[in-house]
Amino acid sequence: MELKNDEFRTWQQRVDQISSELEKQNTVRVVNTKWMIIVGTVILSALGFTSFFQVPREAARAAREQVGPEIIDEANRILYGLQRTAVEADGMKKELEGITELHKIANLPIGTIIPSMLEPVSFAMTVGDLPKFDPEKCKWVLADGQLIVETSLYGKLTKKKKTPDLRGMFLRGMNEGRNDGYEDPENRSAGDFQADAFPEHGHETTAISFQKNVSDKGSVYKWGKGDLGYTSDGDADMIHAEVTKVVGENVNVADKMRPETRPKNVAVYFYIKIN
Repeated sequence: MELKNDEFRTWQQRVDQISSELEKQNTVRVVNTKWMIIVGTVILSALGFTSFFQVPREAARAAREQVGPEIIDEANRILYGLQRTAVEADGMKKELEGITELHKIANLPIGTIIPSMLEPVSFAMTVGDLPKFDPEKCKWVLADGQLIVETSLYGKLTKKKKTPDLRGMFLRGMNEGRNDGYEDPENRSAGDFQADAFPEHGHETTAISFQKNVSDKGSVYKWGKGDLGYTSDGDADMIHAEVTKVVGENVNVADKMRPETRPKNVAVYFYIKIN
């Protein structure tokens, strides 16, 4: 297919126009990028190119004879620009996605708590925060109960001087307003600590009772103070033992004994938004 100079110039102007519009925009227009690639493909097809960035010698020679070396060089320049623009557009797209995620985090309300696997310095870099703590400028801080935040928006809203200490803690919803037997017996407010505890409970067991005048074979009777024996006939007194010992074989109750009560868990960092 022979491509005339005026037709090629028309395609070239269209490509330049789209490229210029893309450079002026702050956001990535994927549709425009795809359109430029389509236009470039049309130009290549017209010149006898069989692939995007490789020109067979025969096709190049034929194209030079038809439209001249200057036109071919111009087409190569445009295609190189398209390739470069596509790479830049992809980078802009990824950068824009990161900005969008930061925007979502920035819109979370004061007092929001989020878990993270990142330690404080890395977390601060990720959310675009200051590496050094500043109660009036930092947006997110580690909820460790150590930082003085009374001058932050969080401090002003909650009247608290410090962040809650969530290190090693499980979070529990407030019981505020409940009257169904699940009220908080300590009447806590948000951020207050509560120690672990076991509920009141009891255990049922079956008691063995021995009476006097037992004469059946195999009955248990008293044989001296604190001893037990059997009788085949005759009376048997009520059992009386001074000391009863419990003996077991291969009993080990220490393997899971720890200084705290806990379920299976995974450790994370808790951060709280203060500004």
